[in-house]
Amino acid sequence: MKSVIWAFILSAWTGSGIAADWLMGTFITTNDSYRWTAYYPSKSHHQQVFIDADGDPATGYPIAGIGADYLIEDDRFYHHEGGGWNWDFVAEAPSRLLDKRLQKFMYWEISQDKLALSAEARAVFAGADETWEWVEVGQPVPLYQP
Repeated sequence: MKSVIWAFILSAWTGSGIAADWLMGTFITTNDSYRWTAYYPSKSHHQQVFIDADGDPATGYPIAGIGADYLIEDDRFYHHEGGGWNWDFVAEAPSRLLDKRLQKFMYWEISQDKLALSAEARAVFAGADETWEWVEVGQPVPLYQP
């Protein structure tokens, strides 16, 4: 299988519904891994990627119109166990950070043996401040080019 790259630019909003900074990212599929990159505004202390692996908003943690089955948060990868904010640790997900012009460029890589994605998979990128209040929540983006 050859690598597939899917890039996107999306708007985000704050917890109070005010338009926040733009987020930009990529989703890359390789033979054995999935890779995410995203730019986060400097006010984001914690970086999150909510992954709706099956494309079904009725399953998983509800956020921005998706049902997140998985979560990448800072340097950890979790599976949703149902019932609200209930996440089970799956694996370390070391992020790489590059600060550039007050932006945070994040990179994560997850092995495909830890995550199965359907053709309807979507993701929501979010950032939280040091008190874990969301300072931006992105719009859902498809993980495969429509």
